[in-house]
Amino acid sequence: MDETVMKVGITGSSGFVGHHLREALTAIPGVEVEGLEKGKHDLFRVESLRSFVCDKEVIYHLANLNRDTKENLLKVNVLGTLNLMEALAAYAPPLVTVIYLSSFQVYETPRTPIAIDEHWPIRPRNIYGISKMAAEAVIKSFPLRGIIFRGSNFFGPRCKPYYNSVIATFCDLLRQGKPLTVHGSGDQGRDFLYISDAVAVLCSALSYRPHGVEIYNLCSGALVTINSIIEMLSVISKRKHAVINQDAPGESVLSWWGDNSACRETFNWVPRITMEEGLQHTYAWWEREGDERP
Repeated sequence: MDETVMKVGITGSSGFVGHHLREALTAIPGVEVEGLEKGKHDLFRVESLRSFVCDKEVIYHLANLNRDTKENLLKVNVLGTLNLMEALAAYAPPLVTVIYLSSFQVYETPRTPIAIDEHWPIRPRNIYGISKMAAEAVIKSFPLRGIIFRGSNFFGPRCKPYYNSVIATFCDLLRQGKPLTVHGSGDQGRDFLYISDAVAVLCSALSYRPHGVEIYNLCSGALVTINSIIEMLSVISKRKHAVINQDAPGESVLSWWGDNSACRETFNWVPRITMEEGLQHTYAWWEREGDERP
């Protein structure tokens, strides 16, 4: 291995987080980045991953499905992770580090508003959360170094609307002059983190050497309500809009946010982009690029 170059691999490098992470890593001197190449590498064929992992010091595992059939969610998120770990154990350098992006959806939903830390009970409420919980267990079952980041709700340019981002959905609807649909009253709150702040931590993890597998919440540490997001976007977009409130399941109207103190301490990090600044950047991108969105 060339000691002057750190070779890094990314699965899911064409996705929302992967795209931003690849751009950031490529800009770091001495870092060589390779994305998992479809057609050449296949997460369902361990042997095909040999050339992808054999010379890497760090692998970011971001490839996953958020919404699909239950079978496909489990196949991609769990079996895909298992096969990657098998390939790392068989073909990667012995001191390789795998950095996995998990989700707050592995946690039990609090019944009252509270900050969730890494010791909060694990009790996913849907098949996606179950698949991320299982993928974490797979990673921890291998004698390799790893960092698991449990992400809250990342947002920013290129995030996919009508899929996994209420902010991207609102931006697209506002741009088209369509009404915004809110499940429940809109007074429920979540933890939202702008993409550049999330990527800053992922890049910091590049040089960190964990003891076994370590777990960190990757979140803003702040509670933001859906109604406040709508209010800020209304001012930013200068567009009139209607809001349609629909009945929602009980858990979707509960409020929670994350405790990011462990992440702040370990990676000497603080979120730098305020919610309003992040919404400004995101909406400006949608105005410029919305018609050409990926």
